[in-house]
Amino acid sequence: MDFTLSGAQKAPPLRAAPSLDGFSPRRCRHAQPIPSATPGTSTDPPYLVHLASLSTPNPSLLAVSHPSLLTLVDKATHSVLHHASLADAHRITQLHALTPGGLGSTFIASSTAGTVSSFDVRSPSALTQPTLVLRGPRGAPYHSVAASPHATNPHLVAAGTELVGVDAHVDIYDVRSPAAPLFRYTESHSDDVTSLRFHPSPHHADILVTGSTDGLVCAIDTTVDNEDDAVIAVGNTASSVARSGWGGGGSQVWGKPAATAQADVDMTADVDDDDDLNQQEADARRKGLGSVWAVGDMQTLSVWDADKFDPLLDPVDVRSSTCLRPAWTTDYIIDAHCTSHLASSASSATGGVTLYVGTTEGSFSILTASPEGAGGWRMEALFPQAAAGAVGAAAGGHSDIVRCVDYDPASRILYSGGEDGRLCMWRLAGADDDGGDEADGAATQIRQSMGGAAMDQAPAAGTAAFLGAIRAGGGRGMSESSGGARGGARSESAHTGRSQRWKPYG
Repeated sequence: MDFTLSGAQKAPPLRAAPSLDGFSPRRCRHAQPIPSATPGTSTDPPYLVHLASLSTPNPSLLAVSHPSLLTLVDKATHSVLHHASLADAHRITQLHALTPGGLGSTFIASSTAGTVSSFDVRSPSALTQPTLVLRGPRGAPYHSVAASPHATNPHLVAAGTELVGVDAHVDIYDVRSPAAPLFRYTESHSDDVTSLRFHPSPHHADILVTGSTDGLVCAIDTTVDNEDDAVIAVGNTASSVARSGWGGGGSQVWGKPAATAQADVDMTADVDDDDDLNQQEADARRKGLGSVWAVGDMQTLSVWDADKFDPLLDPVDVRSSTCLRPAWTTDYIIDAHCTSHLASSASSATGGVTLYVGTTEGSFSILTASPEGAGGWRMEALFPQAAAGAVGAAAGGHSDIVRCVDYDPASRILYSGGEDGRLCMWRLAGADDDGGDEADGAATQIRQSMGGAAMDQAPAAGTAAFLGAIRAGGGRGMSESSGGARGGARSESAHTGRSQRWKPYG
């Protein structure tokens, strides 16, 4: 087995997928610069670190520029709807739309101020006044945040802290009681908690995967307050974790048949009392979890079986993934996902992982990492860097590191943002795509695919319940968190992320 200088094994050979017919790259449909906080005062563009799809009620895209500049863009017209900087100037570390697919208007964001804030972009104050603020009891900066995607418990929010002293916590909140966390898990990690993700399946609701710079990835049952009982299993990447998540919900886990939760639990056993029944139900919910993946700061990918964290893929240095036709060498990982956006990919069905990877010149691509018997490692799409010498929209693509991506499944549009301060739009179609319409045609498709009666519908049940909880119990939390010291925040220059150790996560 070949190993790289990072100590991780080399990636398998990278093949071009059929979607790269003739090895032609995707064409940038639209590119626009994101304005700075105070236009005309800086020669450096505000580089983009986060993107999220929302609805205002028209489809829109929220772009966050380092450290805390928020810009809301209409997807159809590309016009800037709102543009504001958070008053406290603390860095936004992560954000998530509360309704996947951009059908909701609410998002949550964690910050180095030690807060998790909820914003509703339909309100007049939109990006400047949060509708709810959750403040950590000790003021430690929050580096990660996640909200439950399930209607059965839409009030659940998890937040992970920076290491302060000897403590790094995972705080579990119920937004109906925002004054303090329900639980605090203090022993699972010994360094900054950088990644949180709730399980996507309702059968495993409230199961959380966590990642940290201590190299550990944990599966935690957030319905249990005792940490020893709450932790289901732990994996070790042997390097700092930048991002982690759950594998797909298909019939396979990394190319092997997926175990079902019920298969490992004897539900025919005699049950003497309610405690035993509750224990069996808990066991069923904590098994058949599928796979867990983790991306490291050293640009590695690891995959485990989530039930016991048996390794399915030992750490692989993704920078060793190369392709000759078309020519490609990876410099860093932008993001990862459990499913593919391209029809030619089998990553979802096989439990593989979709990777967004980039080069320092501004080009990036989509790779799917799967077991060799289920397709292996493939290059699914290529997005070229900005044309040399061209300026403005004519340049197309990025001219610097790409830090964030967001996919709109309704219109099959991929959005990307980078350190060049540009927001780019790319159309992802099937293998029969011949380049298609211009940007205005793609914009029309967005309105048609997400417009009409669908845009007049109320938010999804989970988001509606979350907002209802804010209205019912959020007032007290806002008044308590509106003042006071904001300890633990670290000052940062505008370009601390630019280093030899690529960390395109903000």
